[in-house]
Amino acid sequence: MSEAAEGTASSRIFLSNLTVYGGASAVLFVIFCLIRNRFPSLYNPRDSPSAEDEIRCEVATKRFGMLGWIPGVLSFQEDDLVEQCGLDAVCFLRVLKLGLKL
Repeated sequence: MSEAAEGTASSRIFLSNLTVYGGASAVLFVIFCLIRNRFPSLYNPRDSPSAEDEIRCEVATKRFGMLGWIPGVLSFQEDDLVEQCGLDAVCFLRVLKLGLKL
């Protein structure tokens, strides 16, 4: 196989993978956004009516729109998140930020 043919086949494979997995990711992301707004107690148990006062925190009471949670989550100060959500939440957000930079 010549180099041009390999490059074309490689491009076709990349585009087909991007189409399949990009489309699936987009559909799952939209489903997540819809379910998150429909069932808030599943994704924000600290703000549910049955939550005890000792587990409520300022971060849990903030409201975001359909996609407004993305910049909202990324704009929180790490010190506030450590205090209110724990070190594991901060580490998880650091990994997500690293993924955005890559």
